[in-house]
Amino acid sequence: MGKLRVSDSEALVLVQSLRHVPPPPLDIRRCSEGGEHLVWTVNDALVLRVAAGQSSGEEPLLRERKLLDLLRRNDKIAPLVPLCIDVGVWNPHGRQYALYHKTAGVSVESDPRGVRKGTEDGLVAFLVGLGGVGVGDALGIGVPEGEEVDLDELRGRATAALDLLRRRQQLMELDEVMSLEKLGAPWHVQPGSSVRRVLTHADLKGEHVFLDAAGRVTGVIDWSDARVGCPSVEVSGLAVAVGARMAARVAKRAGYEADIVCKGVIMARCNGVLCLEAILRGDDDSPELLVRR
Repeated sequence: MGKLRVSDSEALVLVQSLRHVPPPPLDIRRCSEGGEHLVWTVNDALVLRVAAGQSSGEEPLLRERKLLDLLRRNDKIAPLVPLCIDVGVWNPHGRQYALYHKTAGVSVESDPRGVRKGTEDGLVAFLVGLGGVGVGDALGIGVPEGEEVDLDELRGRATAALDLLRRRQQLMELDEVMSLEKLGAPWHVQPGSSVRRVLTHADLKGEHVFLDAAGRVTGVIDWSDARVGCPSVEVSGLAVAVGARMAARVAKRAGYEADIVCKGVIMARCNGVLCLEAILRGDDDSPELLVRR
């Protein structure tokens, strides 16, 4: 079964059939977020997500609801966790849907200038709180174990991509700041030498981190990629969302070892180079400006 195509009018029919939705008139609007999910806001108060593709095993949205319930039992991060109020199957499509209360604020991606000192403090508290969730509890509700990133292999692919970009003269403003040395680690740090397994969001990009007008973190959405594994993946995501320097400070303040921080920053740089090359080759529809930033 391929990707699901749904019109706004079809989504409205689904929304009107759900118990937790207010009576008409309803204002339903499609969001730009979501490669794996189709997403709409309802009256700017609720969010509807529908799986775009067919999944195998336990449906990710059902597993995500179990995880959100687990996270909300942790007082330190409960205020930042979206509340899922309904999960079901949308027939005749046979795809799972989930309905949530809309997270307050705006995403970092939509307003990167909104990132401030309070953002850093909030992200530190978030990572500390997430680290307090038991790995066994997460595995027990079906959160999968993440695969360890082969940093040498990733760096090798990124090096080849960087060479292609430079030969095609496609780096432009990045030509003077992006080098092979930035894809490596300082001589005194061995990335990934520490062994630590924690529950990770595993997709902490800017569109998933929400802030209020003062820059305080109001929520972290889309937990469908959550994994148990090395927390370097969180550093990698935050490096793209708020910049490598703030991501490194956040991780260090949250208690991450230096090698884990270093690995996460290198992962972000390598993935950024690979993504940019794929965009310019026409194999990735991510915004080029976001990658170059």
